[in-house]
Amino acid sequence: METVQLSCSHSIKDYFMILWYQQLEEELNLIAYVYYNSPTVESQFKNGFSVQGNGAKYSALNITTKDFGSTMTFYCAASKAHLLWFLISGQSLSDKVHQTPSEILVQTRGPEKLICVHTIPDFDMISWYVQLKSDTALSLIGYVRYTYSSTVDEYKDRFNVMGNGAKNSTLDFKPNVTGSSVTYYCAASEA
Repeated sequence: METVQLSCSHSIKDYFMILWYQQLEEELNLIAYVYYNSPTVESQFKNGFSVQGNGAKYSALNITTKDFGSTMTFYCAASKAHLLWFLISGQSLSDKVHQTPSEILVQTRGPEKLICVHTIPDFDMISWYVQLKSDTALSLIGYVRYTYSSTVDEYKDRFNVMGNGAKNSTLDFKPNVTGSSVTYYCAASEA
C-alpha cells in the first residue's frame, strides 16, 4: 500500500471550505471536504481517502491505494456559499475566473444565460458543470475550446454552450427548461 498526499491552500477572505474532487470521464465526483476544522470524506471514498486541514486556509488529501498504475485527476476548490473557484496545482486562480451572475433563481420561460470569463494565459478551455441538489457529483454539460463548442448529448435539448475558451463562454438556457434545484459551475483549464 502506498499513500500520496495532495495539498491545497487559499487566501480568499470569507471562504471557509475546501473541497476535493476526482475527475472520471465526464463528471467530477466529490471525494471529501473540510468545513472550517471539520473534515468529511464521502462514504463511497472512505476506504482510500482521508482529509485534514482548515477550510479557511489549507487542506491535505491523503490517497491510499495498492495500485497507482492508472492516471487519476484531482481538483481542489475553495468555496463560500454557492460560489466555487477552482484551484489548479495549488495556485488560487479565483481572481481570474468569474461567473456572472454568481447566483440566479429563475423559472426558465424565456432565454436566460450564465457567463464565465477568465484572464488566464494559456488556458483555452471553459467547461460548464451541473450539480443536483441531492448529489455530490458534478456532471459535465459542455465546454468550449478556443471557438469550438460541444454540449453533452443529454443536455443538448436544454442548453447551448458558446464562446471562446481562451476568454469567455456563455451557458444559454433554452426556453421552458424545467427541473429541480441545481447549481451550475464553470471552470477554466488548459485543454
